[in-house]
Amino acid sequence: MGGIAAPQFIVFACDESGAKGYADRDEQSPGEVGVFAGIMVPGELLAGAQSQFDAIAKKYETSAGKVHITDLAPEQQGQLRKEFFDLIEQLRLPCFFEATYVAGFHAYFLRVQAMIEEARAQRRSSLKLSGNAPQPESLHEQLFFGLYSKLLAFCMERGRTLLHIEVRTDQVDKSIFKNFQELAKSLLNYGATIQTVTGFDPVSKKVIKGTVATGQHRLLNSCRLQLLSST
Repeated sequence: MGGIAAPQFIVFACDESGAKGYADRDEQSPGEVGVFAGIMVPGELLAGAQSQFDAIAKKYETSAGKVHITDLAPEQQGQLRKEFFDLIEQLRLPCFFEATYVAGFHAYFLRVQAMIEEARAQRRSSLKLSGNAPQPESLHEQLFFGLYSKLLAFCMERGRTLLHIEVRTDQVDKSIFKNFQELAKSLLNYGATIQTVTGFDPVSKKVIKGTVATGQHRLLNSCRLQLLSST
């Protein structure tokens, strides 16, 4: 009998740039965009890759243990990028990004709001349903969701479905960090999601309850998620 295969360990180092507000806010400047990008490092390459990246970063430190590329002279910025990109190519590390225009993110929110209001206006039932208007989504969180989706899709396309993924991000608020975890786990859930809906019948004076079930499919054999946020 064969033993149980060990999950493949992967580190996904990622960071965001640009806009990261909420969907109820329109762009503050023409073409404003939010971006989340990351590099996947297989576990067997981690020690060597990290030491090589650290060696490059150390040459350009702008403060103790830190590199802020905007604090470097333009020629140093270009050289730092080149050294990092050359190393990424040398190690053949997969890179991913997710980008969204603020204007489009906001327009989609308004369109969904309008559809909900139209559906409510067309209701003919006397039942009064509970539920608030949809809350505007965080662009920061949705960028992470799209980025992590691409990472999983990349692994699945190559038959890697038994994974231990360690996601490393820059420091984020505790609430955002928690939502990152929930969003990432939602991509791995394959059981049915059941939501209870409550309403009130003004005729019978009774509270009415119902359920909405959403079926989901299994994506991966196993995926352990570990999300780290630097301090």
